[in-house]
Amino acid sequence: MIENGQPVLEDWDPAPTADSGGSFRVSTVSGFTGDDQVRRLNLHLLVFVAAGRGSLMIDFVDHELVPGTLLLARPGQVRQLSATAGATLDAIAISFSAAFPARFPLPDTSVVDDIYGTLTWRLTGEDRDIIEHSFRELEREYRIAGERGPRVELLRLLMAALLLRIVLLSADTRTETPLLDAHYLAFRRELTRTFRTEHMASEYARRLGISARTLNRICLRASGYTAKQLIEARLVLEAQRLLAYTDLPVHAVADRLGFSEATNFVKFFARHAHRTPSEFRRSHR
Repeated sequence: MIENGQPVLEDWDPAPTADSGGSFRVSTVSGFTGDDQVRRLNLHLLVFVAAGRGSLMIDFVDHELVPGTLLLARPGQVRQLSATAGATLDAIAISFSAAFPARFPLPDTSVVDDIYGTLTWRLTGEDRDIIEHSFRELEREYRIAGERGPRVELLRLLMAALLLRIVLLSADTRTETPLLDAHYLAFRRELTRTFRTEHMASEYARRLGISARTLNRICLRASGYTAKQLIEARLVLEAQRLLAYTDLPVHAVADRLGFSEATNFVKFFARHAHRTPSEFRRSHR
């Protein structure tokens, strides 16, 4: 579904649609000088910075925004946009569901696979010109597209082409993205699916048909962390998200994350975040 409307910051986070065609929106940020509130992303978010300086917090990590910055964030992450003091920010943001771009086989899944988290690039020269042109073309076509018809199909193709260009950027410049073990990828996807109800590394190993020791070895090799540490980190991150962007009481957050007692959740959170849930919430309001 093509979502039209005024290009304001809220447009970065349109609600997903049940339409089989997927959701898509192009927004502009022009002359932004303030601080946005913490919001949770419903869709994938691509941001290109044309001018100015600022910062985009994604999952409590600040990413510097300067001309040529390209950033990709994922559904479920939380974000907050800020402009550098005394500066304005001009950027183009594209929000899209996985169903919207035209289908084609990607040679590298790291750009579109949620397990990789936030990706950023600092583009210069020809790379910057090519990506900015792609964003501008999508912005132009989006302004005149309706809900159906050839222009929507053109948007799907242009979006797919932009993603492929980013894949090629990744292949050329993101040497730090490793080739990950298939069992590790399966573990991370299963963790994303069931972390709220399953906290035991041994159960994830059983589902994958390997021993807990083998799973730990795979996780350590791929990430530097044990399976238990990755499970706990995922729980802490989701707790931080809920505390920052919702008004759920602490006991409700604990319940959502599968803790039978709120006191156990508070101790768990404080041990990992080095502050209580209430203290963390106050620091992000």
